[in-house]
Amino acid sequence: MKKTLLFLTSLALLAGCQSNDQGAEAEQSNSATTSVQEKQNDTDPKDVGNAPLENVGDYTTRNEAKATLLAIHKPEGKQDIADNVSVSVNDIKIVELSDIKKDSMYDVTGYQNGDKIIQVNFTFDNQTDSQIDNIGMPKIVTSSGEQISPSNLIGDHTVLPKAKVDTGAFEKIKDADISGITLNWELYVTEPDFQKIPSNPLEISF
Repeated sequence: MKKTLLFLTSLALLAGCQSNDQGAEAEQSNSATTSVQEKQNDTDPKDVGNAPLENVGDYTTRNEAKATLLAIHKPEGKQDIADNVSVSVNDIKIVELSDIKKDSMYDVTGYQNGDKIIQVNFTFDNQTDSQIDNIGMPKIVTSSGEQISPSNLIGDHTVLPKAKVDTGAFEKIKDADISGITLNWELYVTEPDFQKIPSNPLEISF
């Protein structure tokens, strides 16, 4: 959990999410914040600053580390994974870390130069009459056979009845040369009794 909380302060490296401070600034001056976020480095067009990483080769330097986008995939459509439950994968990103400063957040949480991270962002749609838990961190199996159990949550871990949420997860990946992934959820409801609900894997080809 400590690792997760630390990383929540640096999600812009991967997803371009605003921090609370940035959100407050946006309320004060939305146009000024937008200008700062979208401004690119004057000398290197690949340096996106605080903007999201959207094109292969783009990079940003934040929290005393550099993150470079190696791959991005944006699947289309929504898929059912259980009765009245569907998922839309918004994007899948693979990022490489470098220039990690000693005693930085990345250093103290065990990341090293050259480490690669896979991040999956998705919308979870629950049209059942029950709250569903454990939605945010499905196990990932890559096309190379690597199984990844994310420990870093982005967004919500629970979705209420008749609701949808944007969430996702990220974790280290050893082999980034992949042609697809499969997401495997273990979903639970707590009412009327705590129980696991059957769900289908979601296969995504690049």
